[in-house]
Amino acid sequence: MAKEEERTNVRQLLDLARLPRKEPKTLWGGQGEGLPCALCGQLIESSQPQLDVEFEDGQPALRLHVGCYDRWRLNLIEPHSGSR
Repeated sequence: MAKEEERTNVRQLLDLARLPRKEPKTLWGGQGEGLPCALCGQLIESSQPQLDVEFEDGQPALRLHVGCYDRWRLNLIEPHSGSR
């Protein structure tokens, strides 16, 4: 997937409120558990690192690939011009 496509995908998920627009409370790392990534939807295999992101308000934790976490955080820091 091209970089601009990846950024557009993250922005769409943020706009649809499928990914939160807030800073995480806690970040945990470990090995993948074979569950889907909240951003790309692909399984996070046991051979891959997995990040679990928790929030203050008790919202369910997000499971993300490391690269997907980086793309999500980048969009929190640098919102696109069409953000609401």
